This record gives sequence, C-alpha cells and structure tokens, in this order.
Amino acid sequence: MAIESVHTTTWDVKLNPSGGVAENVTRILRHQYDILIAHESGTRSGEDPEDLHKMRVAVRKMRTALELFGSLPDRKAMKPLREELRWLGGCLGQVRDRDTALETLRTYCDTAPPEDRPVIQVIVDEIEKQRKALREELLLALDSERYISFKNTVEQLLGNDLPVRSNAPAFRDIVPRLIAKSWKRVQSVGPDIPGKEDERIHRLRLNGKRLRYLCEFTRPIIGKRLDFLRNSAARVQETLGVVRDSERDLRFLENLSGGTGSDAVRRLQTFFAHRTDTALSEFTVITPNPK
Repeated sequence: MAIESVHTTTWDVKLNPSGGVAENVTRILRHQYDILIAHESGTRSGEDPEDLHKMRVAVRKMRTALELFGSLPDRKAMKPLREELRWLGGCLGQVRDRDTALETLRTYCDTAPPEDRPVIQVIVDEIEKQRKALREELLLALDSERYISFKNTVEQLLGNDLPVRSNAPAFRDIVPRLIAKSWKRVQSVGPDIPGKEDERIHRLRLNGKRLRYLCEFTRPIIGKRLDFLRNSAARVQETLGVVRDSERDLRFLENLSGGTGSDAVRRLQTFFAHRTDTALSEFTVITPNPK
C-alpha cells in the first residue's frame, strides 16, 4: 500500500491533545511506520547505510511505543505486531552492527601504526564478508511472505484506531505519569556512574532510550518543556551506546583475530578499552527533576 504522506522526523507527528489513547497511539505508530516504509527502498539498494539505520530506528521506536503504552492497547491484538517487529529489528540490526564496526575500524586504521594496518585490514575484510552474507539474508527477509504479511498486519491494525481497554484513561492524562515513571527508571540506577563491567550500564542505556523516545512521542502535547529532558536522555543513550558498541566490536575482534598479528590486536583491544573509558569519563547522570 502506498504511503501518500511521509514524515521524516519524530516530532512531525500530529497528536490530538483532547483525543483518546487509541487515536494518539495509532498516530505515533503510523508515523514511525511511514518512516520505516520511506527508507525501505534505500535499505534494499544499500547505497547509503543511513537508510538502513533509519529504518531500524523506526522499528525500535515502534517497539518502544508498544512497550511504553503497552497496558493501554489490547495486548492480545498487539502480539503479532510485537513479534514481527522483533524479527525485523533483528534482521536489520545484524547488518547495522557490521556497518558501525566497519566505520570504527576504518577510522582506526587510518591512524594506526603502519605495521598494524595489514592485520586490521584482514579483520575488516572478514567483517565485510559477514556483512555481505547478512545483507543477503536481510534482502531475502524483505522479499519474504513474512515481511509482506507484516506490512499487511500493520496496515490492518493502523487502518483504524487501535483496540484499547474500555477503561483506558485520556491520553493527555497518562502522559505525565508515563514520563515520571520513565524518569524514575533512569534514576533508579543511582547517582554514581556505573563501571564498564556493571550490568546497570545496559539497563540505564535502555531506560534512557525509552525516556528519550517518550519525550519525542509526546512533545506535541507537552511542548518544549520536555526538550531538556529529551536531550539529556539522548546523551545518556548515545554515550552508553559507545560502551555497548565497543564491547560488541571486541567480541568481533576476539572471534576474527585468531593467532595473527598479536601485537596489532592488542593495540586494537587497547583502543576499544580506551574508547569505553573515555565515554564513561564523559558520562553524566541527569539530575534535574522534570517539570
């Protein structure tokens, strides 16, 4: 089904402050689905990795919206959409992980000691092979009956307002409570900065992401008062994302390095460790109370 009006940013979504939960959650999901469809062609062509990235982010935001507002729509009716979004996000994420790893390794290779570069190039070549195979799997997924069925399911669900519980509150009444709840989850990590081995890093990154997306989803109702909170949550998510990416790239390195170029590999491991330490040193906990 063709999409006549394609949105390009999260905050373009038009919400109805006086409307119900069904109407506004439907609008949020529809907005992200429009973005997903808008970047499908670019993802298929592979000319610009940003298309895949934006398609994946749209999937993540749809999943997050269903998590944040999960108690409001009929959960049984939403189950097929949740499952298919998880599947599609996994297909996109495998390729995106290699894209970001390759970008980091190529940047490092440009400034690495000359004697290390052949070893790094071997690692880059192996990750490129992985990416090519995973991209082929992604294209098969996008051509599959499962993906067609996914799009049909979304169109059917979003063609009308989502089914919601009969006692669901008004949308603008629940927004402040949801923001306060998401804020509390971020603050639950505590005032100290987690270390890189601390499992709270992962939890804080996810909670920061949910708070960021919630602020973006509901900004048309709350207004610019959320901008500071949204920007702070974004910094938390992005900073801790560097930690997550470095850990992932180290796993790639361990699996691919074998026994070759041990000195070069050790220097690359040191680079990733330093990258993590630098990100954590720049990390700040959000402290002001949202108003």
